[in-house]
Amino acid sequence: MNNHGNVPVELTADLMAALVGAPVSTGFVVKDVQRLSARLLAAGFDGAMKVALRAEPVGGADESPVNVIEPDRDPDTGEPLPGAAHLLVVNSIDRRLVWYTPMTSRSGKSIKDAGILDGYPGFLVRDGYTGSQQFEDT
Repeated sequence: MNNHGNVPVELTADLMAALVGAPVSTGFVVKDVQRLSARLLAAGFDGAMKVALRAEPVGGADESPVNVIEPDRDPDTGEPLPGAAHLLVVNSIDRRLVWYTPMTSRSGKSIKDAGILDGYPGFLVRDGYTGSQQFEDT
């Protein structure tokens, strides 16, 4: 829940508690997201999603800073987590497939290093952001 639309961890815990009828801590939500992330990584999710998206005749892409009004915090220490909060979203036009990946910046290099847009074989719908202009030839 909290990974789509930047729903805060606290609100996600409240929503989960309402659904299951029992209190849910924010620590549980954070650990649950970490467990899911580890399982998706082990299953090769990112690679499979890249292959599926590159097979789409029309794709959409956008890079964006994530909402950093309240930075992510370490669940054990409460300290702000390091790293820049930027995000690349690539999707099929019908939004059947949506892939999010974090980036250290919105630079053209970071976008290219995501390894999905360079040489995209179909039509790529995107805004006019300078960092994405390198993909205009494709």
